[in-house]
Amino acid sequence: MCARESALPMMASAHSSSRASWLGKRSNFLLPLISTAIGGLFRLLPVVLSWPFPIGYDTTATYIIQMIKPLPNFYLIFGQQDLHAVLLSFFFHLYPSAFSVLNFFAVGISAILALEIYAYALTVSKLEPRFAFVTSIVFTFNLLTMRLLWDQYRIDLGLIFVLLVFLCMSSGKKYLGWAAIPLSILVFFSNAEPAVFLVITLAALTIITLFKNYKTNARGGLFRTFRTPLPWTAIVALFLGVAQLLVIRTIPNHGLTSNLVAASIGLSSSINGIVFLIYCAWPFLLLLPFVLRSPKIDYHLIWFFAILLLGIAVPFAGRNLVFEPIIWLYWLMGFPLSIFLGTTLQVYSKVNSSRGLSQKSFISNRQVTYLCGVIVLILVSLSVAYAISSPLAPNPYSVIATRYAGDISLGYLQSTIPISQERDLMSVLNASLHTLSYNSTVYLAAQFYGLGLLVSNPNSIRLNYVGLVDSESNFSSIASLGRGYTVWWTYPTGWYGVYSIPPNFSTVITIGAFSLYKV
Repeated sequence: MCARESALPMMASAHSSSRASWLGKRSNFLLPLISTAIGGLFRLLPVVLSWPFPIGYDTTATYIIQMIKPLPNFYLIFGQQDLHAVLLSFFFHLYPSAFSVLNFFAVGISAILALEIYAYALTVSKLEPRFAFVTSIVFTFNLLTMRLLWDQYRIDLGLIFVLLVFLCMSSGKKYLGWAAIPLSILVFFSNAEPAVFLVITLAALTIITLFKNYKTNARGGLFRTFRTPLPWTAIVALFLGVAQLLVIRTIPNHGLTSNLVAASIGLSSSINGIVFLIYCAWPFLLLLPFVLRSPKIDYHLIWFFAILLLGIAVPFAGRNLVFEPIIWLYWLMGFPLSIFLGTTLQVYSKVNSSRGLSQKSFISNRQVTYLCGVIVLILVSLSVAYAISSPLAPNPYSVIATRYAGDISLGYLQSTIPISQERDLMSVLNASLHTLSYNSTVYLAAQFYGLGLLVSNPNSIRLNYVGLVDSESNFSSIASLGRGYTVWWTYPTGWYGVYSIPPNFSTVITIGAFSLYKV
């Protein structure tokens, strides 16, 4: 063989190696960018379909009111977790279009979370870039994340800061590690639920770390632990939690309760939470046997078991934990479950099949990889179908939710009403405030009050907030308030439990699906 011929394989090998290296370096930039773009674009899909109106119940019923009101003081920001209101109000004053601000705030949050999950999978869970990318994709495309991004901007914001805390403490850089402390403060300014699980996760991990270090070095282990930001961030977070609890108890009508409940009610609450989790995340749950074979104790694993503990054990013990339904705790499960899929995919991929895993398992590595692929397809299919669905024409899987999974909208294209009817409602509100006589009174349900504040009011019409209208009996309460007007569906079909309007309510204005009634 001539020298030239013997050199060809070496040259090909070198070329292949350099090409693989180039692709690897390129993926370090491309994959996180693509993950971020997919997260933002997927949340943009229902924005395009519902434009200009925002989707989500709290989006319309709460956030609009918070945007228009003066900014809350520090006491209320800390006690009521209103950091999202401060940000929304800031953007609203920069660009006074409430619907646009709400829509693009959700898109931005979705993109940031997708990037953070990718970064967490890459740096904390030590996944290869391609598996970190899949992890980000399944976080974006699952019903739990979609439920959060539907209207829970305050919880989303808290989760963003939680993931930043975890990323900073795992960075290996001192200045970033200590940045976890101020970031944990922002978690408490955002929302109580991610704050609770941040405290539990950091406390559990601190105890585990202390125990490990003590066993390896009985004299210097404890000292070495307290030279890291982990225990100090846990202490600060715990202090903030206690302080916030004391502040909340001084705020009137905050609704915080911790009462004993009947065992049957606690059991029902536990079961409802598990059913909700199964409905939203059953494809993920198929992987639990593989995840728990050799679990690596990390933030997401503690987070997962902390939610299960609070969601099952606390109500089952006959304790009403918080002022929110237990189901709400499970909204935060999308974070650990997506990491579970990424880690399972890496461990059982063909690339890793020679790293000492037992081949006597009832299922092969390749079959697990195929199972992960099927799960990804199912998650994407369910999510896309849900993203484009209306409650007036729900997809078949959404219909199941009405019976088995509470607190999830029948169709994604919905605010307090179906998006397709939103223009009629805004038109009725606009016509009412421009045609009613000076200083008239309009009684608006919580579902419509925020939208009413967005309409110009040249005749100084009084808009009275009457709370949530969720039964026909509420109309009797409205009638008892005195002369005035109210807004409701022209032909009620059962939304909020209302099938008919009282006969003594006369129609004044009708535009499509909605009417103004004289009380």
